Amino acid sequence: NTYCWIPDIYFISARKLEYFEKNQYLDIKQGRMLYDEKIGVAIPCVADAFWYPFDQVTCIIRLSSYGYDETQVKLLWHLDEPLSIPEIYYKLEYIGYYLGPDSVTTTKYSANYAGLNYTILGADVKFTRLYTVYIYQLFIPSAILVCISWTTFWINRSSTPARAVVGITTILTSLTLTTNRQQERDSKHINMKMSLIDIYMWICFLYVIAAFVLFTVSDFTLLREKKIRVRSKELPHECFDISCRVAFPASFLALNLVFWSVVYWKNVSYS
Repeated sequence: NTYCWIPDIYFISARKLEYFEKNQYLDIKQGRMLYDEKIGVAIPCVADAFWYPFDQVTCIIRLSSYGYDETQVKLLWHLDEPLSIPEIYYKLEYIGYYLGPDSVTTTKYSANYAGLNYTILGADVKFTRLYTVYIYQLFIPSAILVCISWTTFWINRSSTPARAVVGITTILTSLTLTTNRQQERDSKHINMKMSLIDIYMWICFLYVIAAFVLFTVSDFTLLREKKIRVRSKELPHECFDISCRVAFPASFLALNLVFWSVVYWKNVSYS
């Protein structure tokens, strides 16, 4: 500011701004001035909570002149490279995101304030969340627990303790996974809206509960048969277990086909 006039550019909706006084560069040649300055900015980033963890996080950058309208100052993006990002930032796997080559879009428009038009430069940087770790840590364990809960349909109906142990264990383990997911969301201040991962985990939990409830019904039927001394073939308990062996895996497989088809379609739309 000592040697030349510098436009009063500011970041709209910036949450935090930090200037580094010793990181400035000024070059004046043939009537042209190049001014470079390092600034630390905390900007808002928006995620689609419903599609978590198969979502994208968009960081919104907006620049404008604070005191000069379009008749005094015109802001333009550089034609060749509007917004350059160092190559190191394209390797963000260690924080769980991926920045693709076409993840940055720039815009330029005018906004009216107090009867004056101001130029606003906009840039949206989209980070794609890496969801592989969620599949290994949450989706696959939840699906395996559902499959384990089906073993009660193959255990002998008279082995009530064995069937009860399998049912209670799968319920408690599934509930632990779901509770840990809730605690993780609260600790990271993630949007409280229902997301895909919550829907999937609760569906798996309901499948485990349903398997235990059906075991209870089957055990009650067996006790009733012994009490009234009715021949086993007169009551369809065997057919009941056999139908569950088919209905549960078939419905869960169909649900997974629909779920992962939607996820695949969403990832194709991102790419």
